[in-house]
Amino acid sequence: METKNKAQDYVARKYPAVNVIDIDPWYNFKFGSYGVHVLTQNQEPISFYIEFYKNGYIDDNYLEAKLEKEATAMIKPIVEEVLPERETIVTSVHIPEKNDFDEHTVFSKDLSVGISVALDGQRILAENNLCIER
Repeated sequence: METKNKAQDYVARKYPAVNVIDIDPWYNFKFGSYGVHVLTQNQEPISFYIEFYKNGYIDDNYLEAKLEKEATAMIKPIVEEVLPERETIVTSVHIPEKNDFDEHTVFSKDLSVGISVALDGQRILAENNLCIER
């Protein structure tokens, strides 16, 4: 229960606009860290993790998960139009270490992030800037 409360407090502090609907705790025996999988419900459900380390460091991937979902929503219709036979589209967003992003940051082609796109398991794009044209 302590891990759930710690995670809830962390989200409330770092991402106050995020509405948490589920927290599932876990323990990483390899690194001696513990954390939670979090499910949110704002406009779209977003699943992400928070990991708490012994030295006090806390890692989470909320922004990556949120921006990846938004990037996929932007890219998928274009890819499906050009390559309709593709079955899976996986988008990864790589946020620079120094950034001023928060839970209100929205993915756009002008956002300063790295992006990777894989179609049917084949990586086709890894860029810092995305050019989207129809």
